[in-house]
Amino acid sequence: GIDNNSTGNFVRGNYIGTDDSGTAAIANASNGVLLWNDSDGNTVGGSNPGEGNIISGNIGHGVAIANNIDNSVIEGNFIGTDITGTAAVPNRTDGVNIANNCNTNTIGGSAAGADNLISGNNRSGVRINGSTGNILQGNLVGTDVTGTVLLSNLANGVYLENNSNNTTIGGAVLGAGNVISENAAFGIRIDDCSGCVIQGNLVGTDATGSAALPNTFSGVSIVNGSTNNTIGGTALGSLNVISGNGGNGVTIDASPGNFIQGNLIGTDLNGTAALPNTDGILIQGAGAGGNIVGGNTAAHMNLISGNGDDGIDLESPAGNTIQGNYIGTDINGTAAIANGEFGVEVDSSDNNLIGGNGAGEGNLISGNGDDGVFIEGTSTGNQVFGNLLGTDLNGTGSVPNVFDGLEINGCSGNTIGGATAGHRNIISGNGDDGIEFDAAATGNDIYGNYIGTGINGAAILTNGEDGIQVKPGCDNNDIGGSAAGQ
Repeated sequence: GIDNNSTGNFVRGNYIGTDDSGTAAIANASNGVLLWNDSDGNTVGGSNPGEGNIISGNIGHGVAIANNIDNSVIEGNFIGTDITGTAAVPNRTDGVNIANNCNTNTIGGSAAGADNLISGNNRSGVRINGSTGNILQGNLVGTDVTGTVLLSNLANGVYLENNSNNTTIGGAVLGAGNVISENAAFGIRIDDCSGCVIQGNLVGTDATGSAALPNTFSGVSIVNGSTNNTIGGTALGSLNVISGNGGNGVTIDASPGNFIQGNLIGTDLNGTAALPNTDGILIQGAGAGGNIVGGNTAAHMNLISGNGDDGIDLESPAGNTIQGNYIGTDINGTAAIANGEFGVEVDSSDNNLIGGNGAGEGNLISGNGDDGVFIEGTSTGNQVFGNLLGTDLNGTGSVPNVFDGLEINGCSGNTIGGATAGHRNIISGNGDDGIEFDAAATGNDIYGNYIGTGINGAAILTNGEDGIQVKPGCDNNDIGGSAAGQ
């Protein structure tokens, strides 16, 4: 449609790939707009009325930026839809494609009118390959112009690959967040990239954050050795709502050292109603170590509730940290929004830390549909410190996990609690046992916990069955000790 290999130009107010009504395709044989070969600083569209383009119906990408292009802006356009923004006029590949060392370009923006509608395309909404420091803000990706009705891209909403490092998706300032929902694969897919930041977005919900518009697979997927990426953050406005997706809220697969902080995962924007993902967070695979979920301040806290299966599922990774989260409750920590199965499941996964002995590091793991914490398989070396399992946030009332507060099933060498007050778990108010050993669980250490009491060790918050149940064949577990505090 438009082939530009010069700098500082403006492409505004055009129908590119449609008829003159903006409702039917008259396809250009390749891309709608092509910026290429060192043509820096161009602007496609604009934030003022009438400046945006309709870039739809093209045989290639809607907008393609390729080969060493920096500092260009794509704003205020409809890419893949008709002029009303309510029906698809697909570009036959990606809505926006950035490739081959094209850096620091901006798609959308936080200012009024800068947002793009990038929906209805036959592949991904936005795909970035081998390009760094690009910014996506304020866009609707996979919905219609109202942000409340599906208008799917037929692959991922946003796909980053091949060292597309330091990309920003959203932001903490007002208007920077994207709505990335109802795409036919992942909402956001990060593949072999580092240093990317995902903040302030709605991923899997409508633009109000109150109803599900599911991405078919995970809301956010981080794979293939991607490291040092941040989902959320501690600044005001940085939280993402990652809810309502057909797969997990967040999947980290064979990728180390990422951060998930300050998000709502499985609930609405208010944190008071469930919008289920499958698992809230799944961390899996060899090499998926050193990921941190939450942290030690209120701003780090993730609310991970209302999901169909587990709140957090650790499937064979090692050395991850889960701290300071609410898992299975509402945003106030006083009522259940149950994850359907376990609050935290640790399956053949070693040396993970659930909670901690420092201020603010313990998790609230209550109200879940099965156990609060379930440790199984060959899991060893896991530490569970400083958590509330089955109580409210204050440790004075019950928000029961339906079955056990904590179950160790067939594994050894795990530690629950310790000799200092900071290590102590409160395991009370659960529907079944406080702690259960099952299936030849051996050689685990249970020290210094309050089981069946409130946080002060005095008020009674009984578990429904035993405080600690040790089933036949579960030998050589240490329950208490001779040192002070054990």
